[in-house]
Amino acid sequence: MNSGATTMRVYGALKGRILSGEFVSGDRLDPALLARDLVSSVTPVRDALHRLMGERIIESWEQAGFRMPLVTEAGLRELYGWSAELMTLVTRMAVAAAGSDPPSVRNPESIGSEAAEIFDRLAAVAHNHEVRAAVGSLNDRLALARRHETLLLNDASVIQALSASVAAQRWAEVRAGLLVYHRQRMRIVPALAQVLRPVESGTR
Repeated sequence: MNSGATTMRVYGALKGRILSGEFVSGDRLDPALLARDLVSSVTPVRDALHRLMGERIIESWEQAGFRMPLVTEAGLRELYGWSAELMTLVTRMAVAAAGSDPPSVRNPESIGSEAAEIFDRLAAVAHNHEVRAAVGSLNDRLALARRHETLLLNDASVIQALSASVAAQRWAEVRAGLLVYHRQRMRIVPALAQVLRPVESGTR
């Protein structure tokens, strides 16, 4: 396997492990240990970690080190606030660009992944590569929070109704559904931050 293929394999595997919740807030990401786990040299791992840091999925720590971002209430509020603003813009663009064909529907594995699917479908209707990139980044950064939202929320019906509204391009319903979606998540930010932040955050 050439170096480029190895780097992409390592990047994909490492990103998958992070987004699946294998690491928690403050966890150190040691390139040497990860290289052993991923059956790779350290260089592709460092390259992958730098790329993930550029995507704001992880952060730098103590001289060229890497760790999972520290979860805070303020940080979660800002992220959900950005989500609300971005999806309002995306919906406006989708309305302007929408055609006769509704976006395709996949079968998500969970309520959290269904929310990511809804956001992706809205971005696809908008027909703008920058929008799709921004929504993809947002979905990645919300992945861990979404894995725990269902522990604190019972809003499957809200997600399902929003999905149906996007598929049918009923834009007034989409706007209303997104408003409810983000308000519910803002309400659980304190509890969600506590779930995501281990007691000894940053010491592992």
